[in-house]
Amino acid sequence: MTVLSRDGARERKQFFSSHPHNIFMYNKIDYYFLFAAFLSFLASIALWFLYDHDHGLFVGIWVPSILALWTGTRQALSSLSTKSKSPRK
Repeated sequence: MTVLSRDGARERKQFFSSHPHNIFMYNKIDYYFLFAAFLSFLASIALWFLYDHDHGLFVGIWVPSILALWTGTRQALSSLSTKSKSPRK
């Protein structure tokens, strides 16, 4: 929790950087998913305007699917890393 002060932005930055599950830090695999989603978005626009509207729509549906897969992968990797750091009984 952050307290409002003159350096509120600095306090928020320190909180998020020290948080054990830093959701704002990207790993190498994250960039692959983001690149694939962006490439699919560009391909969808190109197909829509240059070839056929239906093909553009079909490829455009891939973008949220790729991002959903990315979110699931991040969640699974995060849960695996927290399980491996927990003390064993």
